[in-house]
Amino acid sequence: MRHRLYGKQLGRNHHERQILLKNLLLSFLTYGKIKSTPAKITSVRPLVTKSIRHILTKPRLTSSRFLGRFINSRSTIKTILDQFTASYTDGVRPQLAIVKVHRRVGDNAIISELSLNPALKPLPKVEVVKEKKSAPAKEVKKVVKKAPKAKGKL
Repeated sequence: MRHRLYGKQLGRNHHERQILLKNLLLSFLTYGKIKSTPAKITSVRPLVTKSIRHILTKPRLTSSRFLGRFINSRSTIKTILDQFTASYTDGVRPQLAIVKVHRRVGDNAIISELSLNPALKPLPKVEVVKEKKSAPAKEVKKVVKKAPKAKGKL
């Protein structure tokens, strides 16, 4: 019996489940969205919100140590921290959105997508570079060959 046990088992033992959640978290932090079954999405969502909150509110060393529990690569942690701090400097907190996308072809399972809410995400600043106008290109005439006519009747 599973009395007073918290969380979904996802058909795996403890270690397999922890590895699955770490991989889902890493995929979300690197790509910004993940697609999976609703059970996996709902089980990884608290971990994602907690890690985003750590990145944006805690000092850099604290948040890097927190991410170090889940991600083994220091360079990956550094790029994730740089990316999030550059994107959300104005105090806007990202919101997570879960959307049902489609059904999987093999077993007709529902596939959901966990992503950052694009309505609240600030747009990146784009630098406008003015280009000098160049001389107009010379027009090239196309020569089209006509197909030869058939000699005999059908």
